[in-house]
Formats: sequence, structure tokens, C-alpha cells
Amino acid sequence: MLQYNRKDLVSGRADWTELTPPEWRDGDERVLAELKETGSIQPYEKEFLRKDGSRVPVLIGAALFQKDGKEGVAFVLDLSEQKRAEDKIREQESELRQIVDLAPQHIAVYGPNRERLYANRVSLDYLGFSLEEWQKSPANYVHPDDNGRIDVVFWSRCRSWLC
Repeated sequence: MLQYNRKDLVSGRADWTELTPPEWRDGDERVLAELKETGSIQPYEKEFLRKDGSRVPVLIGAALFQKDGKEGVAFVLDLSEQKRAEDKIREQESELRQIVDLAPQHIAVYGPNRERLYANRVSLDYLGFSLEEWQKSPANYVHPDDNGRIDVVFWSRCRSWLC
């Protein structure tokens, strides 16, 4: 994952602090103090530096078998694929929002509990609200006859407004 071999690690040429970008080192010290104090740490995200200098996002967790810290278990998971997928989803969501904003119809997206997630520009301009104002407004902008259809149209079918 980090492009080092066992020999690099055993020899000490690849030190823990050298594998960690500077902005993550203070957090590592806090996490190590927590590990020594409590015997475990909750999984957390950070980055490591590869041998070539590039960064890799990881998820780390650890637990000690005994308080003396001589034995324990830890894991480090490479989150690169997950981060790429999240970036792609954000990009696609942004593209979809742009398309929805260009639609001449009123479009509003509600969550499973009828919370207001998104409304396009036509709807917001018509109501005279920003997205944040519309999301927080206590007024009901859905005709009572249409209330039962909201979950079916916008949520139940796909569990996300991205589908």
C-alpha cells in the first residue's frame, strides 16, 4: 500500500512519523496517548505518505491486549477506492443538480421523513426562498392531496434522490 517492503520497515528506514504527513502528526500523538490510556482507539481516517511521496487515505484502528502496550492488534485499510467513488458521486450529484436547476418545472426532493432535501431554482424563485430558508421553513408547500405521493415518487423507489 505504501510501496515499502518489509526490509524497509524492519530496518527503520520507514519510520511511523516519516510515513505521516506533517498536518496529521499532532492527531497521531493524541491517538497514541488515547491508546496507551484506554487500551484501544476508535477507527479514524488519516493519510500516509507512500515511498514516492504521494498520499494514501487510510482507516486505522488498534487495541492493546494488555495495558503494558507490548502486545496488541491494529488494522490499516486503504480508502483510495472509496474516496474515488465518493468524489465521483459528488461530481455526478453536482451535474445532476445543474440539470435539475435548468428544468423549467418545479422540482423538490424530500427524504423518507418528509424532510426537505433539495429544490430547484424555479421552485425557490417562485417561493422567494434560498435553499436553506426553504429547508427550514415550517410552511407546507405540498398540496394535502399530494402528500402521500411524495415518498413514492421521490424516495421509496430508490432510497436516494440520485437515482
